[in-house]
Amino acid sequence: MNVRRPSLVGLLIGFATAVIQLAVPTTVLAAPSLVATPKLVEIPIGETTGLFVLDGDSEGKPIELVFQRSGQPADPPLAVAPMDKMVDIPIAVGEIVTITMQAAGGGRPLTRPLQVTVVQHEAPTTADCSLELCVTETAVEKHGTWARITATVADVKGAVIEVVRHDDGAPVALSPMFLSGGTAQFEVYGLRTGTAYDYTIVVDDYWGNTTQEATGTFVTLRRRVTVAFTELHVIDDSDHRTAAELTMAFMLNGEWSVMYPVGSEWSLDTGDTLGFNIVLKADDVGKSPSLGWFAEDDDKDAFSGLCSEGVGIGSTGESACYSWITVTDQVDTSSLLDNHSYPFHYQGSNSDSLQLKVSGTVTLEYV
Repeated sequence: MNVRRPSLVGLLIGFATAVIQLAVPTTVLAAPSLVATPKLVEIPIGETTGLFVLDGDSEGKPIELVFQRSGQPADPPLAVAPMDKMVDIPIAVGEIVTITMQAAGGGRPLTRPLQVTVVQHEAPTTADCSLELCVTETAVEKHGTWARITATVADVKGAVIEVVRHDDGAPVALSPMFLSGGTAQFEVYGLRTGTAYDYTIVVDDYWGNTTQEATGTFVTLRRRVTVAFTELHVIDDSDHRTAAELTMAFMLNGEWSVMYPVGSEWSLDTGDTLGFNIVLKADDVGKSPSLGWFAEDDDKDAFSGLCSEGVGIGSTGESACYSWITVTDQVDTSSLLDNHSYPFHYQGSNSDSLQLKVSGTVTLEYV
């Protein structure tokens, strides 16, 4: 519920608002030992005068404000904690109040006295979020693992954003938004790819109202990995009399391709290099998808007779008729930049002296 805070000014002048007229008092403290900060900085805030207390050379010690009304001491000193940034001082319209900051417990003055006069004004100077919409527009810049949320806001004291996962309500962030020139902005990190998140923006105005101003949902981008296998180099074909007769399969994220070349074999000797472009893609992969290759050399000839077949993808070995190699690895996508291609080279061999090297590139993108 939005409840306006009562103030002395509200009791004295109804709904009149306030601005400040400043004047240097005719009587000034005699040569106090002054410091550059903390300072009293005055701004008009609705029906009271707000005095910003800027922490500085108070060395973390509490301070207090001393008041004089109509030239006479009035009100007990108001204690201010070192980290306080603003204190609301009720001053009636037309009243002249002199305020001095001093060390707590009646210590030495820290500032020259500040004279404040409040006069009636026709309109408020800050937004009242109980009467108007203080967040007028929101936008979300989405990524796979982070998002930037920007809101257009009125003149408010602060804004806080809460972000939770849509499916289970697990909190991700509850933090102040950065306010600058009518814009509130917040970046949240550590998000899951391809996941829906809900956000809520709550604003706090200078009138004491805290209101839920904006809600929304966004879905982070999916992680896509593309692997291009582009080259095979035969280090040793293991066939001393003839070339190797090779077929190959390629794997990404646990899924194997068909055998290449389809319905045929590559005849390659030791030292040969074969170029090709076999591209595999996988969406919604984890942070460390697997990739690999499998090669099989057909060693059958006219003198082989009956012989056993190779055991196939997933192992490395040899038989009377075949020699085969399986090589697998994992890609750490956390170390990859978006839309950059990174080269890889994987070499494998078996006990039959078959040695091959496969090269290619891996690319990460968010879609």
